[in-house]
Amino acid sequence: MTESTSLVSLFISSFLAATLLPGGSEIVLVSVLKLYPELFWPALLLGTLGNTLGGMVSFGMGWLLPQTHKLKHEKIQHYGTPHYCLPGFHYWVMRYVLLPDG
Repeated sequence: MTESTSLVSLFISSFLAATLLPGGSEIVLVSVLKLYPELFWPALLLGTLGNTLGGMVSFGMGWLLPQTHKLKHEKIQHYGTPHYCLPGFHYWVMRYVLLPDG
């Protein structure tokens, strides 16, 4: 794999990992740096750019979804509360969400 192909694959991997597919963009970054250690800064910048743009796309999709499907603000606010989803258990569910993995 050439240097430019490695950087392009790193950008695509980091972009997709931040949007739709859970992926191993970190693994791609480490492999690019292992093959081409002189590309540290370009690889870091392209990985960061891909993640940032992917996050912006995810935010845009989440922002446009209620507008395209004509959802009302009251419905989103009402169904998004833990009180509605799990009556009587919302406190314990929210405490469990804050536990670290592992």
